[in-house]
Amino acid sequence: DADKETRLAAPGWARAEGRAVLLACAAALGDSARDDDLLAPAAALAAIATAGGPAPRTASWARLDGNFPWSPLPPAPPVAAAPDSVPSPDGPPWPARGDRHVLELVAGDDWQLWLLDRDPSGWRATRLLPAADPTP
Repeated sequence: DADKETRLAAPGWARAEGRAVLLACAAALGDSARDDDLLAPAAALAAIATAGGPAPRTASWARLDGNFPWSPLPPAPPVAAAPDSVPSPDGPPWPARGDRHVLELVAGDDWQLWLLDRDPSGWRATRLLPAADPTP
């Protein structure tokens, strides 16, 4: 249908597909990525929201460790949802070997830098640097 064609033609969708292919090639050519070597954008944004950062639905774009960009895909056609529900960001997970990563995040006009640490219960976020000028 026309809505799906528009979504599939969007630049965000092409970037998500490209990252998925890259990760699949890396997994096939090297050591297979374990589940704990991957970080879903939804998990990173949830950790940031828990630490007092912006809600996941307000994120405009993010970049993990300066190399892996993410931006939300165009929204699907509106559906009825609970008023307090938060949509999860789509897209393939980031490669996240090691227990410490830096996430650059823009939510609206707010640019922030976050430190993400893995601990036994999941990811913990600490704000490193806020700024007023978002520069993608």
